[in-house]
Amino acid sequence: MSFCFSEFPSPCLDSKTKVVMKGQNVSMFCSHKNKSLQITYSLFRRKTHLGTQDGKGEPAIFNLSITEAHESGPYKCKAQVTSCSKYSRDFSFTIVGK
Repeated sequence: MSFCFSEFPSPCLDSKTKVVMKGQNVSMFCSHKNKSLQITYSLFRRKTHLGTQDGKGEPAIFNLSITEAHESGPYKCKAQVTSCSKYSRDFSFTIVGK
């Protein structure tokens, strides 16, 4: 079994805010169980790359503003170490209000 599958599980993408209104700022957290590796985190909305951060032991925090309905998601986080990369499950916000 290769390192990529046995030692490097998929990252977790989450937000403290699941329900948002248009114009609201939100923070998304991409984290990984392995706290000892230097990991490059990338955030995507559908196929659009929104940002990249490097981290070790701490979650990567991506700050976004939800201004349009299509910005509710789905979002994915990619965690990458050398030639190994894994994606999180999809995450979508629920938009309420006007």
